[in-house]
Amino acid sequence: MKQHSQLLYAINPVAIDVMLESLRPIVKLNAASITEIKDKVKAESFIFDDDGRVLENYKIVERTCEIPIIGELCDGPTWYEWFGLCSYERIRRQVVAAQVDPRVDSIRLVIDSPGGYVSGCYETQRVLSRSGKPVIEAVCRTQTCSAAYLLASTAQKILVDNHSMVGSIGSIITMISDKDFLQKLGFKKMTFVSSVSPYKALDPETEDGAARVQRIVNEQGRVFVETVAKLRGVSVEKVLADYGQGDILTGAAAIKAGLADGFISEIEKEVSNVSETEQKPAEEKPAAETAEATDAGAESTDVEAEGGMPCETPEEESSDAKSAADIERDRLKAIDDLRLSGFESLVAEAKYGPNRMTATELKAKVFDEQRRRQAKANAELSSVAASDAEASVSSAGQGPEGAEAQAKALDIQAAREAKRNGR
Repeated sequence: MKQHSQLLYAINPVAIDVMLESLRPIVKLNAASITEIKDKVKAESFIFDDDGRVLENYKIVERTCEIPIIGELCDGPTWYEWFGLCSYERIRRQVVAAQVDPRVDSIRLVIDSPGGYVSGCYETQRVLSRSGKPVIEAVCRTQTCSAAYLLASTAQKILVDNHSMVGSIGSIITMISDKDFLQKLGFKKMTFVSSVSPYKALDPETEDGAARVQRIVNEQGRVFVETVAKLRGVSVEKVLADYGQGDILTGAAAIKAGLADGFISEIEKEVSNVSETEQKPAEEKPAAETAEATDAGAESTDVEAEGGMPCETPEEESSDAKSAADIERDRLKAIDDLRLSGFESLVAEAKYGPNRMTATELKAKVFDEQRRRQAKANAELSSVAASDAEASVSSAGQGPEGAEAQAKALDIQAAREAKRNGR
């Protein structure tokens, strides 16, 4: 069995920047290459919160961590994703990390995958199914097929877009015969099988061999269908009859057949409703005041015609409320787009605290916090330097030229102090 080693990083994102800038003149990295490398490394890395705890580097929106399932699924190490694959191992690691992450209350799967290998799929499905923090949604982008749909079925809701392709439930085995090709090259392949295991080397080109391979893929497909039925809370017969029989359904057709539960736009509606409820509701006027306002309608019109401020219509009020919700969504999105790793407390305060901030105000706060941390680090370094100087003074006094060495050590210490204090 071939064993792959996993590259796992535990590195502060600031250190990544310093490291790459140092390498720039040596390996002639341009800005685009540095950005690409940083994105790949940070996707593999842990990050640290304000208290120095190690946290998983996934996107968190409204206390829901979003776990991406993008590309062909395989059970290789996480660095396989650098080549466009999607690692079951990384998905499992992020689900486990979310269980103990104080920033996370629930999980959302964001999927755009044609499916992939069976190896690792069911292990990942079981990790998702047993998650202590609910998998509330599977958001299906362009493709959620085969193994990717099996993982999506672990969510409470599967949401699709109009163009989303969903389904392809079942298993497939592909074999390529190289017999004719080898014969043309002058090679002849010979296989010897032990007498106690005559079926160990199947020949799919024979009727018996093809039947045995078909039996294997049928059993794999049965397990697939039974698992989807259990996760979706429907019967096996329902899956066999309505879930496409291996075909792919799109958008509304997938919802109608039961493969999905709704459209992705419903998420936006929920966000809009939350934002609107945060706005202060308009105070209702007593019925008497309403009647007086109705009776005085003509007078109000006269005042407006003379240059007074026109009253807002219900349509205008609704438009204002909608604008406020849009502004709030834009503010939260701008903060999320900053992707500030290591400043989660400040981000939470900016988004939901009593004194909410814009993205620009948050960047200023983060800059101040970086300066504070740098000052703290400098102070610690100065303390270490002072200790080293004291040790030098102590050891210098013991040599044959102790007085002169001691004086030099004191001069060095004084110079360091002066430099630290800016003199």
